[in-house]
Amino acid sequence: MAKTRGAINKSPTKKEREKSAVIEAKHKVFADALLEGRTQSEAARAAGYHPGSVANVMRQEEVQTYIAALRARYKVEINKAALEVKDK
Repeated sequence: MAKTRGAINKSPTKKEREKSAVIEAKHKVFADALLEGRTQSEAARAAGYHPGSVANVMRQEEVQTYIAALRARYKVEINKAALEVKDK
């Protein structure tokens, strides 16, 4: 019978750490693209995700936390006059 380490003491392998770092980087790229004003589909493509996976990415707690933190840090005021359609 092979010995296995208990789940509590198991450290992530190098491959698992690298995979985790890639996922976190992709989430950051996705969130940054959203905050730059891109659509969710464009942000997904920029991060290397299929546009159909937007809902799954948006459900990730780390993505939501990152977006909320940046929105709180960089308050954006909308110039309503700039949004109005001007008659020609």
